Amino acid sequence: MTLSLLTSIFAGGSLLLVAFSFTRIWMDDGDDAAAHIMRNLRYGVMAMTAVLLARSGYWDVLQVVSGDHWPTIHAALGGQQFSAVFNLGILIPCYFWLRIKWWLVPEDQRHLYTWLTAWRYPPTRKMKVVPEKE
Repeated sequence: MTLSLLTSIFAGGSLLLVAFSFTRIWMDDGDDAAAHIMRNLRYGVMAMTAVLLARSGYWDVLQVVSGDHWPTIHAALGGQQFSAVFNLGILIPCYFWLRIKWWLVPEDQRHLYTWLTAWRYPPTRKMKVVPEKE
C-alpha cells in the first residue's frame, strides 16, 4: 500500500465524517436568514466533500487499483486536463458559500448586492456577524 493511497483512505474517511456531521444539522424549513445560511452551508460542505472524494479517488485510488493500466486510463481521460472536471466542481460549493455571505448582509442593504457581489460587504468596515446586545 502506497503512502498516497493510505493518506487518501484517511482523508476520505475524514471527509465522510464531516459530510455526515453536516447532514445531521437540520434546520426547520423556515425562510429566515439563519435557515438559508445553514442550508447553504450544508449544501456547500456536501458538494466540496463530493469533489474532494472524487479527486482523491481519481488521483490516488484509481492509480493503485488500475495498476499497469493507469497510463492507458489516464491518457483516455485526457491526461492532466481531467483535473478541470474537479476544478469546475469546486465552483459548486463556492456558489453556496457566497450565498451565505449574501445572507449575512443586513436585510435593509441586501438588495444592493447579489451572491456574486456580496463578498465586497461591508464596503469600508469590519462586518459584525452577531449583533451587539443592548
